[in-house]
Amino acid sequence: MPRRRLSVVVAAAALTLAALAGCQVEPGTAAYVGNTTYTKADVDKMLAQAERDSAKFDPKQEQGVRQQIPLYQVFVDIAARFAKEKNYGSPTVDTASLAQQSGLPESDPYLQLYAKVDAYRTLLLKNADAVQPTDAQVREVYRYLIGKGVTKASYEELAPQLLQIQGFAQAIEVRRELADAVRRYNVRLNPLYDPDFLLLSVQSQQGSDIAVVVVSLAGGNGAPAVRDVS
Repeated sequence: MPRRRLSVVVAAAALTLAALAGCQVEPGTAAYVGNTTYTKADVDKMLAQAERDSAKFDPKQEQGVRQQIPLYQVFVDIAARFAKEKNYGSPTVDTASLAQQSGLPESDPYLQLYAKVDAYRTLLLKNADAVQPTDAQVREVYRYLIGKGVTKASYEELAPQLLQIQGFAQAIEVRRELADAVRRYNVRLNPLYDPDFLLLSVQSQQGSDIAVVVVSLAGGNGAPAVRDVS
C-alpha cells in the first residue's frame, strides 16, 4: 500500500469516514452480502485453523483477527462483484510472500483470505480515477483527525499534505464507490465486528502506521441494530 510521511507529528488512529448504519443480523450470523451469508461458526473455524497452523500465533491477537475475518470476507465479496461490474479482471493473489512473512502455510484459509484482500484492494486502487478530492472531502478527513486528537495543525497546514499523499485521490474515489456498492449489494455486517476497512495509510515520523482513508462496510437498511452476543 502506498505510504508517505506526514511532516505534522501524528499519533496512530483509525479514520472513520462513514457512519455505522443500523443493521439487523440474525443470531449466529457474521454478515450478509445479498443472499450470501457469512457465519460466526465460519469465523471461529478459520481462526482456530490459523492458530493450529502458526507456531508464532500470539493469543493476544485472537480478538483482533476475529474482528478482521468477517470484515475481510465482506470486502472480498464486494470487491469481486464490483471488479466484475467494471471489467477490471481478476487480481493476482500472492500467497507465497505472505506465507513467508506470517509463518502460515499457503493452504491456511486466513492467509488465503488476507492475500485476496490485499490483491483486491490493490486492483481497486489501481483502476480508480484520480478524481481531485473536493474541499468538503478533505475537510471531512481533517475534522476527523482533529476530533481524534491525531494532529493540532491548522486545516491550511495539513490539507496540502493530505493531497500530496500518494494514492489519496484514488482512495477517496474507491471509498465513494464501495460505499455505493455496500448499499446496492445489500451488505449487513454484525455490529460486533469492526466495520472499517482500511484503504490508505501513511507512516508518522515515529514510524507508526496512520490510517488515512477507511470505508465502513457495515451496510444496513436503517433498521435498529441487533447486537447478537450469542
